[in-house]
Amino acid sequence: MDEKSLSVYFALVDTDRNGLIDRDEFQAMLSNLGLVRTVGVVDRAFKQIDSDGNEQIDLGEFTQWWRSSGAGMLSTGPANATINKLKSSFAAADNHGHGRIDIDGFRKVLADLDMHPSSSDLRLTFSQTPRHDSRYFTFDEFLKWWLEQAGE
Repeated sequence: MDEKSLSVYFALVDTDRNGLIDRDEFQAMLSNLGLVRTVGVVDRAFKQIDSDGNEQIDLGEFTQWWRSSGAGMLSTGPANATINKLKSSFAAADNHGHGRIDIDGFRKVLADLDMHPSSSDLRLTFSQTPRHDSRYFTFDEFLKWWLEQAGE
């Protein structure tokens, strides 16, 4: 993920919006990614990431972890398969190769992910999801929306 995507993802994991990820938020992130781990494993990983030992993970620590061992851990796990599937589905629906999809592309991505909302639900979701350009989703915007849905 690029820096902007990592920042967006960090903000989604930081559910109490204090700019830091605590153990519960970290464990919830792992669970949402399909990486269910024992408390001991989560605690050890958390301590390794929390380089300043303040019992919180800041964006810098998170980014460093993601770029090194975190990304390596995820590259072989279900989370990477999910992100790769999202990227693949998005790219297939991006008919013009512009890095964005319209509502028809959104429908195609969801169908590829075995989601089949009604036309009215699709239009409502598409119209109410915040985006830079109301006509399109970029992949980062789609990923943010997807992760928000997974967190509910």
